Amino acid sequence: MKKTLVALAVLAASGASFAQVTMTGEFTWGYKAVSNGAGTDSSGFGVDYSNINFAATEDLGGGTKVSVKMGIDGADRSGDGVGGPTTGQDANITLTGGFGKLMLATMENGNYLGNGIANAGDPAWIDLDNKVQGAKNNGDRIQYAYAFGPVTLGLQHLEAAAGLGEGLGQTGNTAQRRNLIEVTYAAGPLTANAGYAAYDNQIDNSTATSVSRLRGSANYDFGVAKVGFGIESTKKNKGTVTDTFLGANAPIGALTLALSWGSNKVDADGAIGIVDGTKSGYGLGAAYALSKRTQLIANYRSYEATVNAANRSTDTRLYIDHSF
Repeated sequence: MKKTLVALAVLAASGASFAQVTMTGEFTWGYKAVSNGAGTDSSGFGVDYSNINFAATEDLGGGTKVSVKMGIDGADRSGDGVGGPTTGQDANITLTGGFGKLMLATMENGNYLGNGIANAGDPAWIDLDNKVQGAKNNGDRIQYAYAFGPVTLGLQHLEAAAGLGEGLGQTGNTAQRRNLIEVTYAAGPLTANAGYAAYDNQIDNSTATSVSRLRGSANYDFGVAKVGFGIESTKKNKGTVTDTFLGANAPIGALTLALSWGSNKVDADGAIGIVDGTKSGYGLGAAYALSKRTQLIANYRSYEATVNAANRSTDTRLYIDHSF
């Protein structure tokens, strides 16, 4: 693997026939202190995160291009940092032309609220993924998009990685596949998205499988600050789960201040062993740009790990981050 990476890096840097290949990456290192709300605290240095991305583009003629990207996460110890632990590699191949954009990928699926439009481009990493709301996961996807001016229509088929093997799809496992249709609007200071997803492989009267998901988010750049909001409601075979998220950040020269708030509401429709209710959390953060590629990040998150938690959980993080 290391020899392959070195070879790719050399090819990317050479000026000959591989000039279309690019390599980018990121490394983060810092300090983290955690309290889980049960009197068990931990802290220390060496919390690190990294990724390396290789990309290549070829012109196929007739206005059509093909691009390929391979990303490798976690070339360090912890895989912490941006949004939480990584779960593997990202790779995709994309065809772009007059017909729109078609992407075939195996990739990490970011949380729709904490890693999407609703977080208002948060530079301080104060999402609530895997805290109040769901964690990231990996999946295989086919995704198509076509733009009509400022409006983009998107279609997506997604297979969760859990329980799936190469070429197996749904067969022989309990993972669910998802078909999504969405519309995105982006013009001037406003960006907005709305989507509806339907799931297969359901289990009757189960809180573990989903029937459908309705979601929407938007952010608006006021100049002095950027504010975002989003909501995602999932209808289970028994009950519903609703996530809400608010994000905002304000640039002050090289310094950007950010805040977030989110909640998770569960209505299990009387299911045994599940506590109905709402848990919530918030984050405060600051990012200071030392240059275009290097920044210092400080953040704090406080949240209820469970419904009716006796004590709140917290984490405080101090990072230096460099991208290339």
